Amino acid sequence: LSSENDTLIQRAIAVSECNQAIDLALLGQFEHAYQLQQQSHDTFVALNETSCAVNTAMNLADLDYMQGYYGSALQRYYSARDALLQSNIDDPLVLAELKLWMAKCLVKLNKLPEASQLADEAITIHRRLHPSLQTSNALREYATILIAAHTFHHALLILDEAWHLFHSSGLDYYA
Repeated sequence: LSSENDTLIQRAIAVSECNQAIDLALLGQFEHAYQLQQQSHDTFVALNETSCAVNTAMNLADLDYMQGYYGSALQRYYSARDALLQSNIDDPLVLAELKLWMAKCLVKLNKLPEASQLADEAITIHRRLHPSLQTSNALREYATILIAAHTFHHALLILDEAWHLFHSSGLDYYA
């Protein structure tokens, strides 16, 4: 690879580290996964690869969430969202995903009104996009947050909407 551009090589290594970190997390090797994910993130930031840096920041937040570090995960999700917005990356699905994960952290931290608001914002984004499996799953997550917030009637309406989306898309297994 010595004939390749140094930046291209660094990027390829960072992508490999990111992928290896995901695999290690699945194997329960969180400390090593975290280290590799952080290295990958730092490389992407240094290379000004904003989209990849946001992705690895989300992966780091996911690692915190998986281990029950909800405050740290929430902080990382907020940072990833801010980086996404500041860089003017127009990716509504990523923004919706970030908002939903932030809401899930807020539920764990017993901040239910804020969680409901963020989840509602995520669903609004999903509804503007083409209905999909992702939208249906987001609706299910939103209903779970509404149940935690004791807004059962609204949760039932959202679950009904998810069921109809699953069913009309031929995803009866999920319905």
